[in-house]
Amino acid sequence: MHIKDLLHQKDEKIVYFLRHHWIVYVYPAVVALMMALLPLVGSILIQQSRLQISSILSGVLTIALSVYYLLVWLFLFSAFLASYLDVWVLTTHRIVYIEQHSLFSRTIAEQPLFRVQDVTSDVKGVLSTFLGYGNIRVQTAGASEQFEF
Repeated sequence: MHIKDLLHQKDEKIVYFLRHHWIVYVYPAVVALMMALLPLVGSILIQQSRLQISSILSGVLTIALSVYYLLVWLFLFSAFLASYLDVWVLTTHRIVYIEQHSLFSRTIAEQPLFRVQDVTSDVKGVLSTFLGYGNIRVQTAGASEQFEF
């Protein structure tokens, strides 16, 4: 789906387009890095113990390690994709929130601007102040009472 497809009315224009702050990607990257280093630590421990590994076991370990690293990449890719495809769009007529749950599952919620009752922003902590991120809560009169950016 293209963002321009969200525009329903002829005079509707995109005012603001927002994605997650880059800090959201740091935690999955650190976890993936730690998961990637884990087999290396195991390899060093096996070499230190001077265990002799047969060629069959070596082949099985190579395949298992390849599958393990493939799963680490899959974890990193799915974490990135879920965050990157979450989008908030403010148009001249409404607010649209697209939340990606998994690769083939997403929710699209929208509220007309005339239903907006209150807007509140939160910036908590030193890190969020210096890096310029926080939360914006939009209180509406619709069925979904609150949007959070």
